[in-house]
Amino acid sequence: RLHDVLRYVRGIERRLTKLPDDPGRDQQRMRTVAPLERRYATFVKRLDPGAITPEIIEVGWMLEELRISEFAQTLGTPKPVSPPRVVRALSALGA
Repeated sequence: RLHDVLRYVRGIERRLTKLPDDPGRDQQRMRTVAPLERRYATFVKRLDPGAITPEIIEVGWMLEELRISEFAQTLGTPKPVSPPRVVRALSALGA
């Protein structure tokens, strides 16, 4: 996934550039992303390291793509991602 890191850094840069224009919009988007990230982090913390499967890791990457989708849409994502898709993926894991 190293090839995605540059896009993620560009996403961070884009978010920081846009933040002063409308901090309320940024906060609204965080209200969408943050609970999903907390749910994932809580789930992963309960697992033994050996129990972390590729499917679990993929949901973590899915959350990174959701951030791009929410904060830097023009950078695009390799496949569709949305909060409901993340919720379904988390539920499928038992999170």
